[in-house]
Amino acid sequence: MLATFALSMIGIDDLDIYSHVALPVQEIAYGICLVAMITMEAQRPFGSVMASGIMPTSRSPLLLLIGMCWAFVSVMVIYFFAKSLGGTFTALPLSIEVSTIFAVIIFAVGEEVLFRGTIFRALEERFGSTAAVLVTSVPFALVHIYNPGSSLTSAINVFLAGAALGISVAVTRSLWMAIGFHVLWNVGVALVFGIVSGMDLPLNFTSLDTAAIAQSTRWLVEGPFGVEDGLVTSILLVVSMIMMTKLDTFDPYVQAARNRQRYFIPS
Repeated sequence: MLATFALSMIGIDDLDIYSHVALPVQEIAYGICLVAMITMEAQRPFGSVMASGIMPTSRSPLLLLIGMCWAFVSVMVIYFFAKSLGGTFTALPLSIEVSTIFAVIIFAVGEEVLFRGTIFRALEERFGSTAAVLVTSVPFALVHIYNPGSSLTSAINVFLAGAALGISVAVTRSLWMAIGFHVLWNVGVALVFGIVSGMDLPLNFTSLDTAAIAQSTRWLVEGPFGVEDGLVTSILLVVSMIMMTKLDTFDPYVQAARNRQRYFIPS
C-alpha cells in the first residue's frame, strides 16, 4: 500500500497537488489502497469487511460527528488566540468549489485508509497500539514535507496530528472519527485562515493577516506552512491525544468482527 502511494508520487512532485494531472493519479492510488484494505480483511480467516473500520455502522455517524466537533473546536481556539494577539481576518469573496471539497474528502479518507487502515492494524496486532501510532505517524509526516512552506515545526505538528488520529482509531476501533476530523480540519483551516498544510486551496472565506502581531509571538499561531506551523496547534494536538485516551466511545460492531477473527468464531 505504501508502494502504491509512493509510485503515484513519481513524476508529479513538482506539480500542484490539486492539479488536473496529480489529482486523478492520487485518487486512483487511494482507491487501490481502499480496495486492498477491504480485500485483505475479507480474505483473513473468518474475515469480515466490518473489521476494517471503514464500513459504516450505526455508530459511525456519532464517531464522525465527534471528529468534526474536535476539528471545529480546534480551529476556533486558534482563531480566537490569533485575534487576541492582534491578528486580523480579511473577508474574502466566498468561494467553495464542489470539486475542491470532493478532493479534500478523497484525500482525507485516502490518507486515513493508507496510514490508519491496514498498516496500522497490522502493526497494532503484532506490536501494540503505541507502536502502531508512532510508526504510522512517521510516514504521515514525511509525505507532507513536500508541501510548500514545510519546516521542522510543521513536520513535528503533522507527526502529532498523525499520532492523535492514530489514538482515535485505536480507541474507537473505527476510522470514522479520524475521517471526520481530517475532512473538517482541512476545510475549516482553508476557509478561516486561507492556507492549509502550506497550500492555498480554492476555498475562500477569510484570510489571517498577522502583520499586527509582534514578530516575537507570531510563531505561536502561524508560519510558512500556515497555522499548522504554530505552537498553539502543537499544544492542541498534545491535549487532544491526552483527552483521546480518556474517551470511552468505540464501535462495538467492529470490535465484534475483530473478536471473531481473533478467536476464529463463525459469524
